[in-house]
Amino acid sequence: MLLIGSHAESQNHAGWLDGALGVIYGLEIARALAETPDCTDLPIAPVAWADEESWPAAGFSDTRLS
Repeated sequence: MLLIGSHAESQNHAGWLDGALGVIYGLEIARALAETPDCTDLPIAPVAWADEESWPAAGFSDTRLS
């Protein structure tokens, strides 16, 4: 299962679309993949976390991993 999205709350010292834009991008990517014939069986779930800092598995899904 591919989880794609971001956190929904905003940060005091970040952009006003800090997390919300990531949620919107996740929704758009999921929609585009659902419309692509070769990707219709891809298990994908758009997500909007309520709090990025205290999510228990945050260390396993860090965007700094490469």
